Amino acid sequence: MEEKNNEIRKEILEQIKTGKVKLRSKYIFLAEKLGLGSSFVLSVLLSVLFFNLLLFYLKSADALVYLSFGKRGILAFLESFPYLLIVVFILFVVVSGFIISKTDFSYKKSFSFIALGLIMFVIFSGIMATYTNISEEIDKRIKQNHPIGGMFRPFMNGAIMMKDRGIAGRLVEVDKDNIVLETPHGLEVVNIRDCANCVKDLKEGSFVVAIGERDKAGVFKVYDLKEVGMDNMGMIKDRTMERFGYWECRKTSSSTLCEDMENKKECVRGCLEERLTFEECRERCPE
Repeated sequence: MEEKNNEIRKEILEQIKTGKVKLRSKYIFLAEKLGLGSSFVLSVLLSVLFFNLLLFYLKSADALVYLSFGKRGILAFLESFPYLLIVVFILFVVVSGFIISKTDFSYKKSFSFIALGLIMFVIFSGIMATYTNISEEIDKRIKQNHPIGGMFRPFMNGAIMMKDRGIAGRLVEVDKDNIVLETPHGLEVVNIRDCANCVKDLKEGSFVVAIGERDKAGVFKVYDLKEVGMDNMGMIKDRTMERFGYWECRKTSSSTLCEDMENKKECVRGCLEERLTFEECRERCPE
């Protein structure tokens, strides 16, 4: 046995001398472990963040509302669905799984067990993160053109872009064949000739969502329309009110709330003109 060990030792030394086997410092191994560990933690945190943003998008945009129209709302739902968020979320989960497969832990458990545990952890953590205001803060920075918000804008723009199969906004005018909606991207004249009874019980100032089709001239023709509750489409409502103001301000121009909102908007415009940081603007224009 001892002779065999000596032979193995000599063989290893010979391979080291010839360069077939290279010795590596323990600090290199330590650095690799730290690098893998840091990359894994970062990828998991980003997976949780993007899953949380996905939940926020589905709650605050108009995508899920279109499903309430049944089969006719599927195309509008697919048009509004946050594909980029889904792709990036899956990408970070895959990266997390790949990194952990390169660690010692992967040899102790089966990869299917690790993958299932990782997915459950990300989903649970993302749901728990909905009890924080992290997504709201990111959305706020997007609206304020903050550099951090700019990084996330491509993932959230689907909620407010002009669509061909669905439309959402605030009802401001009704006549026989058309209604006028205030939307995040501007005023829209919407044709309701095929859905005249849709707006019979609606009041001006209410938020509505409609399914239909945009013609070659760019006019949206409504097939069905319904009013939206106050808890739905938060992103669309916020951006519409930011662009056109509060509906109550048109009825009661002396309202303290309206005056405060206008003062704050002027303050934020000043911050943007002076190129102040988000923190400086927050100090100047308190909530």
